[in-house]
Amino acid sequence: MGIARKRLTQRCIQIPINISIAARLMPDRLCLVTNAMCTLAGTRTELFIHRKTVRLSDGKITDSSGRLAGAHISMDTCVRNMIDKAGVAVDEAINMASTNPARVLGLEHELGFAQSGYRASLTLLNEKHQPIGIVVDGRFLPNPKKVLT
Repeated sequence: MGIARKRLTQRCIQIPINISIAARLMPDRLCLVTNAMCTLAGTRTELFIHRKTVRLSDGKITDSSGRLAGAHISMDTCVRNMIDKAGVAVDEAINMASTNPARVLGLEHELGFAQSGYRASLTLLNEKHQPIGIVVDGRFLPNPKKVLT
């Protein structure tokens, strides 16, 4: 019922069935977000946040009680999951990571589009949707893994 409202945006944990349904019903309002932690760079497996030690184990960041405590997923992986696992069109998945969040935040006049006058960092993907380079502040960086580590 609420999912059809025009102003509603949706946050879903990336479980293919949740995402597929939400993407079909509201592709222009679904936003991909990640609160990726420094563990994503592969150099740390433990960190201290909010007065707690959290650890990376089995692809998840959890606290000592086993509760999820952060994300261990990159935005390009979120986009790739939308395309490969949820069956979303490439352009819609990219919009979910760029244009849709900018619009929700009221920043669509400065972010969310690759055009003159807009601030942007871009991840360049190959035909398999794997990162092959990034552009940050107009500067091309050809090896995304090197930048992360």
